[in-house]
Amino acid sequence: MISTVASDASPSFFSDAGYTVVSPDRRFAATPKLSSDSVQIHDLHDRSVQSYRLQAGEGPVRFSPDSRQLLFSTGRILTIADGTYSMVPYLVPNIVTVRWTTDGIWAVTYSQTPTSSAKTIDVYKLANLMTGESKELWRSDGSDLGSDLTLSRDGKKVAIMRCTMNTVHPTVHSLYVCDIIAGSTTKLLSVAVRLGVGAIPGIDSFAFSPDGKRIAYAVEGDIYFSDL
Repeated sequence: MISTVASDASPSFFSDAGYTVVSPDRRFAATPKLSSDSVQIHDLHDRSVQSYRLQAGEGPVRFSPDSRQLLFSTGRILTIADGTYSMVPYLVPNIVTVRWTTDGIWAVTYSQTPTSSAKTIDVYKLANLMTGESKELWRSDGSDLGSDLTLSRDGKKVAIMRCTMNTVHPTVHSLYVCDIIAGSTTKLLSVAVRLGVGAIPGIDSFAFSPDGKRIAYAVEGDIYFSDL
C-alpha cells in the first residue's frame, strides 16, 4: 500500500555530524562548536550544559539507544554521566551511514574494487563496529551513479537509491530496500528524471519509520510511504 502523507522525513547520513542531534529519550541535545573544537551537550530536563573537547574533524554522530553515550566520527564514545571516553573495537574506513542499536553499532561502508577490464566495482558493506561482523550488501558496476543510502533504526534494513545514467533515455532513480536478516533485496519503484528546463527531481529524499516497518520517500515534490 502506498499513500501520500505529510512528513518531514529525510535520510540520515554519516555526514550529518556537524548538526545538532537529539537523544532517543529526548533528554539530551548535542551541538558541535567547531570554532572552539568542542561539543555542548544540553540536558533538556534541568537545562544544564556540559562542554567536551572535540578532536580535529570530529563531530557528534549518534546517541546510544539508552541515550547515555554519544558516538563520534572517529569511533570515540563519550559517557555523558562522567565524561569518560572509550573506543569502538572495530572502526572501519569509508563509513557512509551509521546506526546504534541494542545489537551493536552498525555502519554501511563504501569502497571501489578495480577489475581486469579497467572498470571499478562499487561495493557497499554492513559492519558491526562492536563485534567486527561484516556483510556485503550491494555491488554496482559503475552504470549506477550518485547512490544514496540510509539504514533503519534497528539496523536490519538498508535503503539504497540508484541513479542510472543514460544518454538516450531519461535518467532513472530506483529505490531498493535490502533486508539484512533475510538476505533479500526488493525494488520499490523507479522514477524517470527529465533533464533540462522544468526537470523533475525524481527521488530526492527517503527515510525509514522508527520501527523500520515503513519507508517514506519524496517524488516530484510529494511525500509517499510504503509498508515493508
